[in-house]
Amino acid sequence: MKIGILTFHRAINYGAYMQSYSLLIRLQQDFPEDEIEIIDYNSKKRQWFIKKCPIVFLYRRSIREGIQKYKQTKAFLKVLSILMKSKPYLSVKDKIIQKSMSECYDLIIVGSDAVFNWNDIGIPNPYFLRGVESVIKMSYAASSHLQNYKELSSDNKKYLSDALKEFIYIGVRDDSTSYFVDYVVGERRAIHNCDPTVFLKMDFNEMDLHKKMKKHKINLNKKIIFVMLMHQEYASYAKRYFGSGYQIVALMDGNRYADIYLYDLNPFEWAHVFSYGTCLITDYFHGTIFGLKNGIPVMSIDASKYNNGNYESKAHDLLYKRLNLPFLYLNGDDLTENDGYNIFTKRMTEILQQFNKEKVKQALENEGNHYKSFQEELRRLH
Repeated sequence: MKIGILTFHRAINYGAYMQSYSLLIRLQQDFPEDEIEIIDYNSKKRQWFIKKCPIVFLYRRSIREGIQKYKQTKAFLKVLSILMKSKPYLSVKDKIIQKSMSECYDLIIVGSDAVFNWNDIGIPNPYFLRGVESVIKMSYAASSHLQNYKELSSDNKKYLSDALKEFIYIGVRDDSTSYFVDYVVGERRAIHNCDPTVFLKMDFNEMDLHKKMKKHKINLNKKIIFVMLMHQEYASYAKRYFGSGYQIVALMDGNRYADIYLYDLNPFEWAHVFSYGTCLITDYFHGTIFGLKNGIPVMSIDASKYNNGNYESKAHDLLYKRLNLPFLYLNGDDLTENDGYNIFTKRMTEILQQFNKEKVKQALENEGNHYKSFQEELRRLH
């Protein structure tokens, strides 16, 4: 059987790359007789974003950060060859990729990550596989992150309903996506899967990590607090809380409160770097997962503004429902209050006191079992 995975492997985003790698490797291990590859598709808008991102940082922040983003992008593109990919379909029209998928594959898996998110590429789009014919369709740990699906037009709702009804298995990552599927399909179809990074074995090479840390003059004899934040101001609380006895090291995005910015790590180096830290403060979903996989305390700040009664954020879903580690969670809205630093201090102290490496390891293993229903369905198809 020839299997294609349609996902976000080209995103300049550590979690997006690593979830692609993890699902590919696991399926190749579990189904060695099949030909499995990532479908090398990227929409025009997302392909353009890769090119313009360094320019945006150059204009919005500084020339220095623009150059750093360019080097970060190069680090990602350098390891793309590690993923087993089809021939490239970059910025092509939907009909071209749909025709190719129809002709080339017996089965297509959509996911993981926010593949059911249509904010930037609209509806219709290739990730719902509408127009792909004579192919078995499945999704694995798909997410509709930040979609206000109850505001869909009747035409878009019908498109999504017709598309998803053609999937023989709809695996989703969180309850919000499960409710989205139920809403558009009109019946309970979604099955919970763990994010692929949860079951990823950390036995891959660190590559040039140690060399890069040395280049950036990180003192390995001094304790490190990693910050991986879209919202820079959260790091000011970390700097104040931990004091001058610690190094504040920024990942993914530069941060004016950090001592050092490790901007040029590739995804494999990033996945291992947390092991050098004392603690991680992040508002990234996959940052949370990899901090925990490396056995360090994590403060996971939810900056989504998405917990409004109708929808639930992916961070809340992960820490409350999947891992049962609610003490690691902090709503970012609380940090905008006048008492924000005291709230941060109280939660940070609680995290450092309650963090239990073995309990976290067991929680990840338990969540990793939610791959099995997908694995069994795929075996049944053989």
